[in-house]
Amino acid sequence: MRAERNTDPFWFVPEGSETGALMRAVDWARTALGPPERWPLSLTTTLGILFNTRHPMFLFWGPELVQFYNDAFRPSFGEGKHPRAMGQRGPECWPEIWDLIGPQIRDVMERAQPCWNENQLVPFFRNGRIEDIYWTYSYSPVFGEDGRVAGTLVVCTETTGTVLAHQRLAQAQRETELAREELQGVFMQAPIPMCILTGPEHVFTLANAPYVQLVGREVVGKSLGEAFTEQEAGFYRPLLDRVFQTGTPVVVREAPLLLPGPDGVVHERLIDVGYHPYRDGSGKPLGVLGVIQDVTAPTRARREMEALTGELRSAVHARDEFLSIASHELRTPLTGLKLQVQTARRTLARQGGAPLPPERVERLVEAVEHGLGRMARLVEDMLDISRIQSGRLQLQREPVDLVHVVRDTFERFSVQLAEVGSAATLQLPQSLVLWADRMRLEQVLTNLLTNAVRYAPGVAITVDLEETEQGALLRFHDAGPGIALENQERVFERFERLIPASHVSGLGLGLYIVREIVRAHGGSVGLQSEPGDGTRFLVQLPRGERP
Repeated sequence: MRAERNTDPFWFVPEGSETGALMRAVDWARTALGPPERWPLSLTTTLGILFNTRHPMFLFWGPELVQFYNDAFRPSFGEGKHPRAMGQRGPECWPEIWDLIGPQIRDVMERAQPCWNENQLVPFFRNGRIEDIYWTYSYSPVFGEDGRVAGTLVVCTETTGTVLAHQRLAQAQRETELAREELQGVFMQAPIPMCILTGPEHVFTLANAPYVQLVGREVVGKSLGEAFTEQEAGFYRPLLDRVFQTGTPVVVREAPLLLPGPDGVVHERLIDVGYHPYRDGSGKPLGVLGVIQDVTAPTRARREMEALTGELRSAVHARDEFLSIASHELRTPLTGLKLQVQTARRTLARQGGAPLPPERVERLVEAVEHGLGRMARLVEDMLDISRIQSGRLQLQREPVDLVHVVRDTFERFSVQLAEVGSAATLQLPQSLVLWADRMRLEQVLTNLLTNAVRYAPGVAITVDLEETEQGALLRFHDAGPGIALENQERVFERFERLIPASHVSGLGLGLYIVREIVRAHGGSVGLQSEPGDGTRFLVQLPRGERP
């Protein structure tokens, strides 16, 4: 219960106040202020305000600057000055800071000039040492009954914690900025392409020199869509979206990068790319760090090596198959020749050396010629393969009437066609002249005819020759069993025979040689076929030029 004003000189002190109790204990009669019963109303009114607020306040009163302070200010003393400070003269209480605060208080007392200080360092002695303490405070004049300044009211807040927190934050920001600059320096000097993209639109905030060199353009400050076309960036946008939205890194090996070069031509590079999220303090992704390695050269080298290895395996397989087929095909005529010679020898032995009948000699000679011719064709095919593989297939170009070539070739095959029962129909113009190698064109037709007689004996053969704007189109059709779609590409490869060797002879080189001769002329060969509907070979040849 508050004391009555007319009976208690400390009527303004609230009950339970620590500093109020301390003030009651001070022997004020021994101070410059004298007994409290004589204190002026201006002082007791100001003290009433000071002791009844929860905001830290301090009062210097009179010429001696006698001190008062409230409970809210008490914690700022720490240990050392309290409780002696109550009723003590200001210069005696604050010798270590009087050079700082004394002039300010003097301005208030002598000139009624208030002052304001924000986050001011006021280091004073507390807790056994001088501490750096920060304050936000104001000095205001308190007027006495005579209208002159009688005291200085201090309204203050200790801001040490706030200031130190700001200092730590500023230091952390400086260190962060330094670290960022160092990281950016490392980033910009990295020997591999690197970039940083921010936000859902993937805006480039950093890109080092290797990255700019790789993509051939400046990108910083631009979004992905502004820096690249959809064709260029379409493969990468979903990857960046996924990393930004999920925070999960993505790594892609040998990704295609299609960019125009200085010549304006689009070139494909191959890159290993790693996209990694970078986050804010809460862990939320802010953007994506891209780390890129141009692997075009090593990837192409590896792929070429893999292709060469595959070709080598194919070549080894073809060699083994060739040796197997060639040994079989060469052995067949040799066996026939050997049997003919052995038969003739036994016949001569039985006849005691008498000459063989002329008709017997003629059959023997025909058999030998047939075997030698077959061997010669096999050897010539093998030589052609060697020339084709080594790039030594030479053409002796001259004006060639393709109509004559077709007629002459079919005339030479007339006996064989008759023997197997195959009828030939030729639909030819009067003349069709090309600059070509006559012998090689005859070889093309010979191989097509041999293929038809071998695989489709007894079926009709039709040849249609047409002059085109580019040169000539020859359609060679046999009414045989046809070729399944899955086998149509194979027939032009080396050693390909769609019927087992026990059923037909040959090395399986005829159509391969046809294709390579036609290609050497600058033409093309293809086929149209369905099982049961025969096979049509389409040979296109250019007019050619005088060598």
